[in-house]
Formats: sequence, structure tokens, C-alpha cells
Amino acid sequence: MLADPVKVAGLGGVQSYITALVRVKITLGMNVVYVVNVWLANIGEGLVVLLGMDFMYAAGVRLFMREGLVRLPDEEVVVMCSGPNRERVRLNFPVHPDQTLYLQPGEHAIVRVRYGQTNPQWDVVWAGRVIYATKSWAAAVKVVNISQSRLLLSTGTAVARIVEFGHFPQAGRFVRPGRQRYKEWQQVNYENTKSVERQRYERRLAELQESLRPPCVQAPEYQWPSKLLLRPAPGTVTARVACLQANPSGEGTKTLGMKATVGVGAQTTSTADA
Repeated sequence: MLADPVKVAGLGGVQSYITALVRVKITLGMNVVYVVNVWLANIGEGLVVLLGMDFMYAAGVRLFMREGLVRLPDEEVVVMCSGPNRERVRLNFPVHPDQTLYLQPGEHAIVRVRYGQTNPQWDVVWAGRVIYATKSWAAAVKVVNISQSRLLLSTGTAVARIVEFGHFPQAGRFVRPGRQRYKEWQQVNYENTKSVERQRYERRLAELQESLRPPCVQAPEYQWPSKLLLRPAPGTVTARVACLQANPSGEGTKTLGMKATVGVGAQTTSTADA
């Protein structure tokens, strides 16, 4: 910002005041550097414009702010901010389940449509206000198992495709919403979709059948106890520990005083409760 505004005469003799000055540095390659001065001026009615778009010179470089171009002293034009020229990529992406789905005959699942960064359900404008789009955008896809066997849908299975108008995919079994074939598919989905009450009834019936099946392992039956079990009387229990190892020679046997016979090849101990 300038301390004192500079009074200048614009096009047609219109008086304006320059309130700020900015210096733009343009680097081309490694060593070619251009410095351009750009002035901010108020032309009245609360409008602030950039002076130096194509009629003010600094270091022989002209800026075209509206077109986003830089004109060098040798009349070469360079784009200020742009990428390589590429063909426009049209909207075309598949809709995949977030997780692997296992659907029984007649069951259905809802697969959400994730638009990613180009979600048309919302749009953040420059003022920070969120604007919600109309309800015509597809939000989810309903998948129904119309077969008589179990259906497996992996995360790599495309259940639908979101494409731009006029670029309908030719490969694959796809139909456009609103067509006669699409209405026929809707009729098949309605015929094979089970209601919530029907699913609840089948679940209870399956649980009942599971409870009536015989157990996989026969559990032993024990007699119901009718009296207390008594501890055995002392002196009636004898514990015998034997090491079953043959003594080929029978030599080196010694008899101990505690009713224990210890041998080189065999060992036998007998004890009795007193």
C-alpha cells in the first residue's frame, strides 16, 4: 500500500488514484528473470482495477491478466498458469460396493454412489456457503439377487456406471434409466425383492429348524444325584507306581526299609495309608 495515493489520468482523461503497488517476478528457466510493476487504482463506484494489463511497461514485459498471458520483449507469449494441452476427460466412473456383499436369493443391498472430489450433491462456492444440488443426482444403487443361488459381489464388481450425457457405454450389459429395458429390469427386481416381514419370518423359521436338529456330538447323560457322596475310609486306598522297564540281568537289586524295591533296570514302590 502507498502512503499517499498517486493521482493519475486514465483513459479518456478520467482521474483516478493509485493506492497500491505490487512487483511481480517472473522466472523463465534457470536464469531469465523479469520484474513487472502492477498498480492498483480506484476508478470510482468502489471498483478497483489492475493497471498494467496491456498498456503499462516494466522491463519490457506486458501482463494480460484477463487472458492469463505474459508477453515478453521479443513478442513471445507465455501462459501464466496452465498445464499441458490434454483432451477433456469426460465423466465416466464405475460404482463399486464398499465391502464384499453376500446376498441370498431375494435379498438386496444398497450401494452408495461416491463421486469423490466432484460430488454434485454439494458445491462450496467462493464465499464459503454450501449449496446442495437438486435431487435428480443419483445417490445410491439398489442391487437385488434375482437368482436361486447365493450371490457374491466383490469390491471390484461394477454394479453401475455414472457417465456424461451423450457418452453411454457400448460394452457391457448397461441400460439407461427410463428406457423400456430398464423398466423390465425394475419389474424383475420388484418381483424378487422380499419384504421385511418375509425376511423376518424366514429368519425365525431357519432358527426353529436349527434348534430341532440333533446335536453334532452326543452329550453323555448323567444320573441326577440324590445323596451326598462320602469320602472313602482311610486305609482302603492303595497307590502303586511302577516303571515298566525290563531288567535283563536282575543284578544290582537292593531292598529298602520303606517297602520299596529299587533295581537298576526296574523300580517298584508300594505305599498304604496308615
